[in-house]
Amino acid sequence: MNFSTTVIIDNSSGVITDDVQSTIASDVNQQITIKLLIRRPESVSDYADQILNGTASPLSRDEFSKRFSSSDEDIALVCEFAEHYNFTVDKSHADSATITLIGTIGSFNNAFGVTLNEITNSKKTYRSHSGELSIPAELKDIIIHVSGHDNYLEGALQPMLTGYHLDQNGNIPAEMRPAAAIAGSVPLTPTQVATAYNFPKSDGYGQTVAILQFGGGYTQNNLISTFTDQGFTIPDITVVELLGATNSPDTGPGSAETMLDTFVVGVVAPKAKQVIYFAPNNNAFLSDVFNAALYDTDNAPSVISVSWGYIEDGWLIFYPGYIAGINDTLASAAVLGVTITNSSGDYGSIPFDYGVAYANTVSMIASSPYVLGCGGTSLLLHANNVTKTEVVWNHDGTGSGGGKSKLWGTPTYQQGRRIRNWRINVTGALQTLNAAGISSTTSSANNINVRGVPDVAGNADGSTGYTFFYGIDNSGIQAGGTSAVSPLWAGLVARLNQLSGKRMGFMNPMLYINTHIFRDITSGNNVVLYGVGYGANTGWDACTGLGTPRGNALYQLVRTGYVYPKSNYGFRTRTSSSYPRITRR
Repeated sequence: MNFSTTVIIDNSSGVITDDVQSTIASDVNQQITIKLLIRRPESVSDYADQILNGTASPLSRDEFSKRFSSSDEDIALVCEFAEHYNFTVDKSHADSATITLIGTIGSFNNAFGVTLNEITNSKKTYRSHSGELSIPAELKDIIIHVSGHDNYLEGALQPMLTGYHLDQNGNIPAEMRPAAAIAGSVPLTPTQVATAYNFPKSDGYGQTVAILQFGGGYTQNNLISTFTDQGFTIPDITVVELLGATNSPDTGPGSAETMLDTFVVGVVAPKAKQVIYFAPNNNAFLSDVFNAALYDTDNAPSVISVSWGYIEDGWLIFYPGYIAGINDTLASAAVLGVTITNSSGDYGSIPFDYGVAYANTVSMIASSPYVLGCGGTSLLLHANNVTKTEVVWNHDGTGSGGGKSKLWGTPTYQQGRRIRNWRINVTGALQTLNAAGISSTTSSANNINVRGVPDVAGNADGSTGYTFFYGIDNSGIQAGGTSAVSPLWAGLVARLNQLSGKRMGFMNPMLYINTHIFRDITSGNNVVLYGVGYGANTGWDACTGLGTPRGNALYQLVRTGYVYPKSNYGFRTRTSSSYPRITRR
């Protein structure tokens, strides 16, 4: 290989901020981990789009490998390049088209023709570079993207839960107790919500649900207090620790998120195996965390639940080059028949409160066309757990995240949907909004011409939230948020996979052409901050998507046809004498 003739990698410029206070060259002896995305023989996202459009079907792992794995020749060339610059090839994985390198910052500078710097601004010190990364000309179009060398967005991923801490008597202190969004609302359990949504009767046996976490952890005491002491069975949990991250219970929101997710899945699908993947809170490695679950042949999860996210604007401003790698990974999930659920956010038309400049944005990963985005409702039940009233969750300064994507065009399954823009003139806010260039239209409805978020919804109001325990202090909390909806839908998918004997996989196209399987939420809006947001309406909307599930109706939709032995994804229990065949209807 000729190492003196180089070419620039597309989208490889470093992070630059407006308020740089100092720039110091990074220690060349410091060790770093680098991730390379390399080319596939054909586009996995193109094939995923065929699935999205109904012209192709998911592939088995063997079929996926034969069609989309990176070639041995490409991997060998990249490894030659890495070894020339004294990197250790920690891992090469053809199916995910990734190579992991370990080396020093000095090696990175020499290999890619830049200088990494420690940059300090008014908020933080981070590592980045200016200029473009270069590689040997022979690797042009082979190395698609490089990540891990800069860390501006370390810690950017946010959990999407809202909650109220409990006192020693298990109650929310009077001074903190919220007024219910709907009069008569009370705390609920996942069992009550699953009953209200008519989930089909099953327990998730034989299924594996992956839960991705980017901070915190859990203790055995958390599990006992949350499950055993409330009359539930502690689920089968396996922990996978990635990239130096560990199960690290603390008093922060990451630990609360961990227990909320495992509680909801563990109650809705009590006999499903849970695999919790703990990973660093670093957007640079987000694809690698999904890949770890997708290509985990030991646990083989059929559904992945994620309750963390980050605003699309942040990706566009700071890491546009990373978007292609994440999109490739999420498309791979669709091709492999793995369902991904993700929370849409908790502050209405802005998933996290980053200020008025971001008052119209949505959250990645929920905005991906290959992901089931999960919004929130406020739910009031009759005494027999039948739904009495359900509206858009918008309460106590929080509400269902939703809106229009800036990254993705309209997927086929959303074409023809309409979106209703709302404005509430909040005292003192209108002038600020106009200064930010946001329209002052009070209410209007138009065809959506981009990806709309969310797709579906479920109970999320903290005043009707779930009670569980978390952290090193085993603190009690009553919490909700769209974080409670992603694992709820993941548990429903596990039930459906078990009952039907096949994977639901990428469900969105099926859901959008079968709206009878939803309770349409037509009341409310998600105008939470800065007076802007979207209104509920008949059919899909940017508050609660298609609505909340009618679980049995969804099951009846997918239970027909021969399941065995034709299905690539069927599961046969070890203890049964015959396959649980579903008869053709």
